[in-house]
Parts: sequence; C-alpha cells; structure tokens
Amino acid sequence: VRTWSTVKGFNGDLELYVGFTPDGQISGVSVISHQETSGLGSKTTEPAFTDQFIGKDGSGEIGGSDIDAVTGATYSSESFLSAVNNAIKVYSDYLK
Repeated sequence: VRTWSTVKGFNGDLELYVGFTPDGQISGVSVISHQETSGLGSKTTEPAFTDQFIGKDGSGEIGGSDIDAVTGATYSSESFLSAVNNAIKVYSDYLK
C-alpha cells in the first residue's frame, strides 16, 4: 500500500509517497518533488535520511527522537517527518 503526502518545506512544498508492507511497516519513502536548499535541506531527500524510515511501525506517529535530523536542516527534517506522519495517519485511518 502506498500513500501520498504534501507539506510545506523550508523553501516550498515537499511531496512524497510512503509505502507500507502488508504487516504495516514502512517499506520505503519516495520523494516526488521538493524545493529544499541544494546541499542542505535537499539532503533530506537522499537515502542516508529517507532510509531511516524503513521498518518503522506504520500504526502510530514517528517521533523526532526516532530519526536523525540533517545537521543544519532542522526545518527540512521536521517537515519531512511531518509528511511521513501524515502518510501514516492516512494509512492507519483509511487503508489498514
């Protein structure tokens, strides 16, 4: 199952898909589009950041302490986390 989410990032909208396994774990996060600062906030769209979400439980919100933010890109990291949590809510409320 895959859900879609859009949030306001540092420089504009951040759009992503979040995939879930049949047992409700996050299987992956794919960035559709972003306008984050190149070399800084854009690091939130790289596997070193996005892969942290793989295997996380999709039945509840992921906290900020569960994910390592990108240094110098706190707002972008928090926006990305918010987008993932929005996708989790859609999954939990409507697709699970």
